[in-house]
Amino acid sequence: MKAVEAISLSPAAREWLAEGGEARVLHVFRPACNLVNTEGRVLSLVSPKLGNGPFAAVLDYDDFEHDISAESRVMMQGDRLVLGHLEMYFGGAVNWNPRPDWDTLSKTMRAHTRSGYTQSIEALLAAEAPSDSLAALLFGSSDSPNGSIAGRARSGIEELSEETTRLTGAETLAGLGPGLTPAGDDFLVGFMLAAWYCNPNSAEDFCQPLAAAAAPRTTTLSRAWLGATARGQAGEPWHRFLDTLSGENEADVIAAARAILPTGHTSGADALAGFVFGFERLE
Repeated sequence: MKAVEAISLSPAAREWLAEGGEARVLHVFRPACNLVNTEGRVLSLVSPKLGNGPFAAVLDYDDFEHDISAESRVMMQGDRLVLGHLEMYFGGAVNWNPRPDWDTLSKTMRAHTRSGYTQSIEALLAAEAPSDSLAALLFGSSDSPNGSIAGRARSGIEELSEETTRLTGAETLAGLGPGLTPAGDDFLVGFMLAAWYCNPNSAEDFCQPLAAAAAPRTTTLSRAWLGATARGQAGEPWHRFLDTLSGENEADVIAAARAILPTGHTSGADALAGFVFGFERLE
């Protein structure tokens, strides 16, 4: 049995651990292991490389796949969790706030965010987004993803741009594409982050119906991300990206956006595409 210490915890992660009860392994990879309890709430155990997230616990460990399997039993006792060959301790973890300071970010929004920065992010996505991403479909020269996925994506994005069809757009995009967090959901996450950035006072009322419309049509992990985003929460790389938008250095913006790109296969690119799309329509 290996003893592993937690470095930081989001409030949702701390609540998940405090509730106890039954849970199971949802997914396990080298840098992360997702657990889900009987209420469908997710806890992500992640390496420092992935960083903090709305429902994450960052541990001083980087190879979960080596010591945990899909069949590993989850045993919780206070601030201690036993899983596979790991014995994890959370008592010394610091709290991490997943909610950016939206009011300050919105107040310090620069004029160049509306023009140069978004154009530069679009150019980055056109050049570096995976060819089978929605980002490439929207900003690149690629026709991928192909067939019905591309057609549904175009319809959903068009519906999302109009107030009268926005909920239909969320339903159309929900669960669209393969993966643990399908591309359509990632696009919605970015779109909702743009709503929070542009209009923090009304963002929750704007986002909650979108998340509710998408939730029944997608995966357990995507539901967790959609719900957290609707509440104004974001992962650590997005905090850094949003902070750069208030600055004067375009190179910092591009570097922070590029750091989001490797998330999943297309997740980072699709969320960035959703953010730019949303910003240009909601600002």
